Amino acid sequence: MSSRPGPSFRYSMESTSALPIYRINDDILSLIVQINANMFENKGAFLFTRNASQVCHTWRQALLASPSVWARLLDIDQLRHMPEWWGHKVLRRASTAPLWIKSTEVGRYMQREVGFLLHVLDTRWNNVERLYIRTSTVEGTKVTHHDWNALFRPAPLLKELGLYISGLEDAVFDFPLLGDSAPSLRVFRAKDVKFSARATWLNGLRSVTVGNSSLPEIMQILQGAPLLEYLRIEKLDGEGNVKQQALPIVRLRHLKHLDISSSQLRVCSSLLECLTIPPNCSLIITRMFIPTKDTLEYILTDLLHPLSQFMDRYLAFHNSSTISITHSSKSFSLKDNSSPEEDSTCFALTICLEGNTGFTPYVLDIIMGAFSPALSRTAFLKFGTFRAPTGIIDVLISFLPQSPMIRTLETDERFILHLFEAQEDSTELLLPTLHTIKLDTFNVSFLGCFGGNNEENRSALVDYLVLRSEAGKPINILDLTQCSDLDVNTLIPFLEDLSLFGLKILWARYGMSNSIQQFEHVCEGSGLDVASRFVVSPSLSGASSID
Repeated sequence: MSSRPGPSFRYSMESTSALPIYRINDDILSLIVQINANMFENKGAFLFTRNASQVCHTWRQALLASPSVWARLLDIDQLRHMPEWWGHKVLRRASTAPLWIKSTEVGRYMQREVGFLLHVLDTRWNNVERLYIRTSTVEGTKVTHHDWNALFRPAPLLKELGLYISGLEDAVFDFPLLGDSAPSLRVFRAKDVKFSARATWLNGLRSVTVGNSSLPEIMQILQGAPLLEYLRIEKLDGEGNVKQQALPIVRLRHLKHLDISSSQLRVCSSLLECLTIPPNCSLIITRMFIPTKDTLEYILTDLLHPLSQFMDRYLAFHNSSTISITHSSKSFSLKDNSSPEEDSTCFALTICLEGNTGFTPYVLDIIMGAFSPALSRTAFLKFGTFRAPTGIIDVLISFLPQSPMIRTLETDERFILHLFEAQEDSTELLLPTLHTIKLDTFNVSFLGCFGGNNEENRSALVDYLVLRSEAGKPINILDLTQCSDLDVNTLIPFLEDLSLFGLKILWARYGMSNSIQQFEHVCEGSGLDVASRFVVSPSLSGASSID
């Protein structure tokens, strides 16, 4: 939110009405207008402001006297739906106020919209404060790299710049990007746009997002940006032995967030080794690939070491954080379970094998071993066994003694069967704090069924529930909301007969328009009519389980 004053709504006694809108405090009304006029947060900001300027004479005068509001509404995506003169009218109303410009579909524009955008950049460049441009490679686009010459002039007021312009990666310009002068620039996002790693404006940056870049290129940029607080690398290129390259060690004492996607483990590992950053810095790495050649134990262990070190420092600083582990057929993820908000401090790491293949027990064992110090802080485990080799299940279960804090287990009956068998062979109770079991599938034909008199024909889940109850560590919640076609009329009476007192069972029924009815039942063992104790929650859409 800008500190500049917004429109002043001053009503005369004659214009005051009994309508509530006329009794709103001037400052509050001005704030409402400013919030809704932010086109980077509100897609309909331009239409909102235009309509607000037509509510009444007082509002119109207030908005027309506020050039800073109109200067932030050069939304080319919206203006292209308006008569051509509207863009020029917005420019006139903006006067000399600092401009905000957004254009995300340049490749789809008619020539007049492209011409207007380039005209604004050419004639008002010194007034641009915030600029975001994304082009699409649509056949017939007539925007050439020469049309972007304004981007290579000094930008005295520019604070935020986002450039996703295809076709500029190989273009040759006579001047450096931003004329090597943008003293106010704090946020820079770019892809396929060349710029010098020695640019003076790097020194003031707080946030950087770059596209495909090699590790040496990234390190050069970071050397020139010591004040960085946010760094996102959309793809870190490189396959060779980057550890043999002479790379500098860069200290980023202010860095709060590091985000890397679609990169190989080897270059990610090398990057972390070259950075000295605060222990509270967030790290998000999505789709980090391990090539087959790097799966040898001595290589993989060495490459994972910088990541495990980072996580150890992170957990030491955030001593109340807990970890969630998710294993699917093709990925392994670790995440700070305490930070659900995207903007909050967090740790998230997703590892995949190159070629989109599944993990082998050998590789999973190395990965789990590398992050074993974090297992003691794990509170959530999700493991899908569909098509997973038995060896994969055995590896995961072998690490459970190191995870005494797991409270929620999301899996299927196949894993429960292996867990039950492992528990029978163990003298210590595995998962002593386990509170909730959530099944993503339940197939009574796979491992027996509920209600059978013969214990050998009984579900492994039932056996495990009984085992926990007899051990004095009963499961509190059995979440079956993701299981379709569940035979509740057979399930609940059977669990009641087993005296699983206090066990809460959750399930769901899907209705029209994707609505969901969620049900719950608490086992009492009283022999009463089960249906009379069903509790129906309000109809929900996209409901999740209760924990």
